Amino acid sequence: MERNNICCSLAETKNIDQFASVHNIRLVGISNKLSEIKDLIEKNKCNILFFERIFLRDAYELFWLYDCLDFMFCIDSSDVLREEEKPNRLMSKKIWNFAAINAKDDIECGGWISSYTREKFDIREINEFVENTKSHLESYLDRSKSILEIGCASGFTMYALYSFVKTYVGVDLCNISIEKNRKKIQEMSIKNIQVECMEAIEIDGLHDNFDIILLNSVVHCFKGYNYLFNVFDKIIKKINSKGIIYFGDIMNLVLKDELCESLIKFASQNDYNTKIDFSNELFLSKKFFAYLEKKYLEIEKIEYYERNCNIQNELTQFRFDVVIHINKKLCNAKKAAPNYIGSLVDAEELLCQG
Repeated sequence: MERNNICCSLAETKNIDQFASVHNIRLVGISNKLSEIKDLIEKNKCNILFFERIFLRDAYELFWLYDCLDFMFCIDSSDVLREEEKPNRLMSKKIWNFAAINAKDDIECGGWISSYTREKFDIREINEFVENTKSHLESYLDRSKSILEIGCASGFTMYALYSFVKTYVGVDLCNISIEKNRKKIQEMSIKNIQVECMEAIEIDGLHDNFDIILLNSVVHCFKGYNYLFNVFDKIIKKINSKGIIYFGDIMNLVLKDELCESLIKFASQNDYNTKIDFSNELFLSKKFFAYLEKKYLEIEKIEYYERNCNIQNELTQFRFDVVIHINKKLCNAKKAAPNYIGSLVDAEELLCQG
């Protein structure tokens, strides 16, 4: 780690002054308010963020948002990547089952609800979403390929792609949705789709490996970044020696403030129960995927796609898609070290290395 380091600390009680002084780090401020920490990072171009573990989610968001941040160190955890994250209502099987039982159609069953109006999306918007997914994947599809979709919900992506591949496995934590899919698969006499009720973290329980693994409009429901890291570890193990991982409909962290401002403005001008709280949703940026690319030797390249759709809505304006190319034969290749996430012990070791 270079000696010309500037840091700030997202904390309530833990003081980092002495540590910073001993290691010749310029500490520009300590605060428990996210807005104040953002100001400190922006004004001083901090490259180190210290934080207490109660602010783990906020610290991750800051880390993925600001390119100047190279290191994030948890003051009060010896293994921040293994810290358990708070339960998330978007991963509640009970809530999704309730929604599926009361859904009038597949759109409501899959949770396709506008943040602006709290009404379900139009089928034309859903079809455009599906076509967008298909356009990114069609060049990789043939009758020798196998697909795993994590979070298949009511199956819009699954029923659009299954006929192009040899086998298609869809998993979802909502057992009501899975049962509805099984009934539909039987009624349509589809032979190459298998659906299972399981959480994303449980995919290592599947017997087969896959050529293509999809997470389409599901990652924002994950309870935290450590959970996503754990899922990605299992995805890497479940994918064949060459394949692709598709992250679709990612909520763009860089545009999060713009999205919230847009919703607040809409709410002030219209009489809807507009959603303005996104504390449960997981937002990602390209920096997050760049971190993965450096960390995992199996990643050959990553492609990013902005939405090129005719209908303007939150799915097209504030989301993006990612295709990760996997080649496990590259595992012996050397890559630059990813931006560092660790503890104070890790920080001390890096600083002592000079």
